[in-house]
Amino acid sequence: MFSTPPMPLMISPVLGLSPVMLPAGVVENTASLTWEPVQADDLAGYRVYYGTVSGVYQQTRGTGFVTTEPSYVVRDLTPGQTYYFAVTSFDASGNESAYSTEVSKRI
Repeated sequence: MFSTPPMPLMISPVLGLSPVMLPAGVVENTASLTWEPVQADDLAGYRVYYGTVSGVYQQTRGTGFVTTEPSYVVRDLTPGQTYYFAVTSFDASGNESAYSTEVSKRI
């Protein structure tokens, strides 16, 4: 009798926007995102998604900007526009968590 191994539990990161002092030479019109690291042995990284409509992201699921750190700076955003951000975590097998709670920022 064969049994299917359980799927790894992927926990959605807790996302927040952090105010940051931009060093000289860094372009404004950015959003600096930070989140609590996911504690999982098989964590491979995080994917960052954003868009100008709540819940609708410019990146297709599975293709968000990849980082291995619990932070990311999204650059070249349009002044006067509100952006919505979410993060997922993923493992080495490609399993991806649900989206984090969404946060927004007007640039």
